[in-house]
Amino acid sequence: MDLEPNSNLALNKKNIEDEIWKREQVYWGSLKSRDFSKYKSNLHRHFTDWPSSTKEPIDNLDSMVTFASNTLNNFAEVDFVLNHKLTQVINSEEVIVYFHCKIVGILIDNSKVNSTNRMIHIWHKDEDTFKLIGGMQSELE
Repeated sequence: MDLEPNSNLALNKKNIEDEIWKREQVYWGSLKSRDFSKYKSNLHRHFTDWPSSTKEPIDNLDSMVTFASNTLNNFAEVDFVLNHKLTQVINSEEVIVYFHCKIVGILIDNSKVNSTNRMIHIWHKDEDTFKLIGGMQSELE
């Protein structure tokens, strides 16, 4: 279903955008706190992601959780600073979010990390709850 100018969905677009951005904050908060159970609960069962550090996409939910855990185990401290660019509400069940994610942290070897990635997340409504179904990132030059 596409957005029509006078449709209920068009009137509800701002609510959907707000809900999705709150879900992004919960998603990144779960990574910062290393709450991988909460992290996994935000992911759709068919979630596929393509992190900038991998040669191929990761299309297995448990593999993605392991990847996130292994990556964060390299950090003594980490924070994610999100800079929203655009939310595109495709319909009442599909939403795409474009944003920058600045990763600031200290690795376990005491070296500092300060990098910014270009991010795309795709959210799909599954049983009345939006779940992250796809993502891709690339480093900003």
